[in-house]
Amino acid sequence: MADRLLIFSLLNVRKKTAAIIAGLAIGATCLWAISTWQNISREELIDILLASLLMLGGVMVTALVSVAGFKLVVRLIKRMRSENCPSSDQS
Repeated sequence: MADRLLIFSLLNVRKKTAAIIAGLAIGATCLWAISTWQNISREELIDILLASLLMLGGVMVTALVSVAGFKLVVRLIKRMRSENCPSSDQS
């Protein structure tokens, strides 16, 4: 029982799961409060959320492609250098 630290003892969830649930609840409450305060409709809020998720996904894909391309270029440069430099065993 010592390895399972329970925050929400009634829900019987672990500490990390409870932190995720609490974060989602806080985020949803903040979005609801802002939309109520600024008179933003639910549809507009969902559109903003989806646009933000699409932008984040685009940034992630761009970063992944950039890192993969950079690693490919580095690997090609290493291969070209190893082919151009004769090894000391062949002499």
